[in-house]
Amino acid sequence: MEYIIEDLDRPVIDDASFEAWKKLDSFTEKLNNFDTVVGVINDLWDIEDSDNELRDKIQAADMTPAERAEAQKKASELKSDRQMFLLLTTCFTVATAAYAGPPALVFSLILGAITTSSDFFWNMRMANILNCGTGFSCNWCIDPSGYVYEAVTQNRVSDVTATAYWISPDYINENGEGDTSKAVVWDASEYAQMNPVLTDEAGAYAWDVPEGLWQVKYEKEGYKTAYSDWLPVPPPQTDVNVGLISTEAPRVESAVLIPGGATLNFTQYMQPETVKNLTVTSADGKTLDYTVSYSSDETAPDGTVYAKSYIVNTPDGTPDSITVPADALNYAGTPMAASSTVKVADSRESVSVELSYDEEIGDVVVTFDPPAPADGTVTVVYSDGTTATVTFKQGDSEVTVPTNGKKPVSVTVTSAILPEKAEAHVVKSKAIRGDLNSSGKVDVMDGVIMQRILAGLETDSALIALANLDGAGKVDVKDGVIMQRILAGLES
Repeated sequence: MEYIIEDLDRPVIDDASFEAWKKLDSFTEKLNNFDTVVGVINDLWDIEDSDNELRDKIQAADMTPAERAEAQKKASELKSDRQMFLLLTTCFTVATAAYAGPPALVFSLILGAITTSSDFFWNMRMANILNCGTGFSCNWCIDPSGYVYEAVTQNRVSDVTATAYWISPDYINENGEGDTSKAVVWDASEYAQMNPVLTDEAGAYAWDVPEGLWQVKYEKEGYKTAYSDWLPVPPPQTDVNVGLISTEAPRVESAVLIPGGATLNFTQYMQPETVKNLTVTSADGKTLDYTVSYSSDETAPDGTVYAKSYIVNTPDGTPDSITVPADALNYAGTPMAASSTVKVADSRESVSVELSYDEEIGDVVVTFDPPAPADGTVTVVYSDGTTATVTFKQGDSEVTVPTNGKKPVSVTVTSAILPEKAEAHVVKSKAIRGDLNSSGKVDVMDGVIMQRILAGLETDSALIALANLDGAGKVDVKDGVIMQRILAGLES
């Protein structure tokens, strides 16, 4: 059966067909079962009758002379294949006649399945031959498809009007070049399809089209009209992906406060190397130093990285506003219409966490279950009104605020997405006062770290909390003096 199915589309030349007839004639002469002989003759008659009917339909069909000649050739191949199939199945019947009992039943079931399924394949082939009779070229429909994006392939564009243009094979020369003056908007209704179509939410579009040269036009308000290349079908064209370019200039959309800085968002994907020369100010008007980082996960087809959101890190203070100069460029090299200043919005939420005391004075340990869903901060207020703040990262399950020698009275967790559950405990401090590098002792290295903190070279919030030796809520020259006294053995 596998041999038969695999060879259904193989042309059978006249000589082979003739040999098949000879074999069938020779074989039927040797058949002893009269019913088998009669059955073979009836099947041959049915094949002949079906062939005559198919040829009559071909003659009556609306085909060009070339299409009609091709259809008649296909009909001859079909007839020869059916005759060969009959020979093989008859041989199978006679060869298994000697078996009795269960084996005979198995063979009968197999033969029944083969002959039943064969009718489906013959009918499919006849239908395909007659499909040439609609007045257009008889070819398999092949799927040209793709998607539309802006800047990066991950940023798909929906509701784009995609229109297919077609050049008939009649206007394509031997070099595969088409006469573009003969290009027409393809009439998809003849194939029970639509043209034009709108891209879906994934920016995707597709048709099944006949042979020829094809071009797709892409249109959407707010974007420049784009065209694909002229593409031959066949072969299948399944990755016709096109990028659209916005007709609008990029703008700064927003800036949102995050731990350690702000997220700066644009309306379009920007060239990262042009997002520079920013002016970042705090609420009191101080200009803050900053660094800019961004994700490299989104790329254009050629691997170029573009980004819509940028992290502006400000280690020396909290940003209140950010100014972006006009020379920041989008993915297409379009600059902003003018420089833009945006106020940094604080979209974070805060929640108070009840304190549980194992010790009156000690470290405050805050646990998250499940782990923190976003970056944030833990702020502890002490009995004298001073505070200490330590940051945590997305995925952290615990954060410790080192003791400052005073009793903690409240804990606040702040984050863009608050943890589902948070608990706070005051526990016996494991830290040695002045041991900034957690080495288990206070030595000259801790003095160096203190100097770096005072110089603004160390910005880790947990380290700064340890360096707050006087409990004032900030690290200044007084803490430096205390560190010197500890190193001199004058204070512990």
